[in-house]
Amino acid sequence: MRTLLFSTLLLATGCAEKTASGTLTDGLTGKPIAEMRLIATAQDGTATSCSVLEARTDAAGAFTFKGLCADVSYQVKPENENVWLADGDTLKADATASFKGYRAPDGRGMYRLIGDELAIVKTNADIQTESILNNDTETVTYPSVIPTKPVAIPADGYLVLVGQETADSMQFVPLIASTDRQFGSTKSTLVKMKPWSYIGVEFKSDTEFERKSASLDEGKVVARTVGDRHASWIRGDALPAGRYVVHKEGSTRTTILEFGKPAE
Repeated sequence: MRTLLFSTLLLATGCAEKTASGTLTDGLTGKPIAEMRLIATAQDGTATSCSVLEARTDAAGAFTFKGLCADVSYQVKPENENVWLADGDTLKADATASFKGYRAPDGRGMYRLIGDELAIVKTNADIQTESILNNDTETVTYPSVIPTKPVAIPADGYLVLVGQETADSMQFVPLIASTDRQFGSTKSTLVKMKPWSYIGVEFKSDTEFERKSASLDEGKVVARTVGDRHASWIRGDALPAGRYVVHKEGSTRTTILEFGKPAE
């Protein structure tokens, strides 16, 4: 009688030891994400032993959940919160899923991604301004300091912009080296500069210059938005190799990065 009652209860709750399998791969590289603990949570409030389940990927990124309830959708999340299933995260019993994990934290900010390693990227210089020599209208901006070894974004790495506002507002401007320069409008004091680098300006002389800009190769930018969460992954070869400053328009701080250079 107890066995019959228990079997009837299992049928009533839909928990009949069903399974679901799939794979977890890196959304940027296509490589398997191995040894990752996954948590599946029932989305209909099922209050049974099959409401929260766990699985772990193997070396090939494959996983199997056991003990799922029938006709119940599960939301799957990696234990590592920085692995985001941005292309879909739901699973049902007897189904096969191919999940893609994108490495990015929630919130806002800039990060460097090399392989599976994320590191925060911080501002590293103030933005200063001088007037072009004997010119009362044109100015040039430059970083207050230039790191000996700016943060490198290798060709196969990524700069990750987290948050919609961050992704929409960041500008990428070439940082261009120059020899000694003199600055100062007709109304200001003469300023002499040693060899330095300037933001988006290539000098031919103290009074002759050309403004330079940069455009990302959009084919090498991956962006995902789910609800209020957003991230953009910019490959290290999305810009011609060289040094750039990255900041919002009107900012007084900037970040100097070197694109296309192998990380040390």
